[in-house]
Amino acid sequence: METHRFPVPLTIGLHSDKFLCDLSLTEEERMPTQMTVVLDAESGQLCSMQKAGGASMTSEQLARALALCNARRKQVTLARGQQQPRPL
Repeated sequence: METHRFPVPLTIGLHSDKFLCDLSLTEEERMPTQMTVVLDAESGQLCSMQKAGGASMTSEQLARALALCNARRKQVTLARGQQQPRPL
């Protein structure tokens, strides 16, 4: 099966106006506000965004969260391009 898109998900927690990225399960359980953002690896286009409970976010916080996700997307995309294909 050939895929044309490579989604890059990132879970972010918000606590006291501080962001924590790539949460572990333990961190997720303790984080009052969290969201998951999925971006297309190549274009950076938003594929999905889901916020689970917690406090509301300001537009500035949302912009910061999306900027963090975009930076992480670039890191993942770069690392993915440097990997050697696995033999079948």
